[in-house]
Amino acid sequence: MKQLLDLENWSRKDHFNFFNRFEEPFFGVVVDIDCTIAYDKCKKEGIGFSCIICTKL
Repeated sequence: MKQLLDLENWSRKDHFNFFNRFEEPFFGVVVDIDCTIAYDKCKKEGIGFSCIICTKL
């Protein structure tokens, strides 16, 4: 169900106004993660590594 927001009294108004000005209002982050322990556990238990990465990280 759609509901109009009262932007003037919305607790996240400042956040909305800040990000709303951006051409693409989202951010991406790239980091290095050591997955050796998870990979070794998957090999030992016969679990698909991609399944663990998609559900645990």
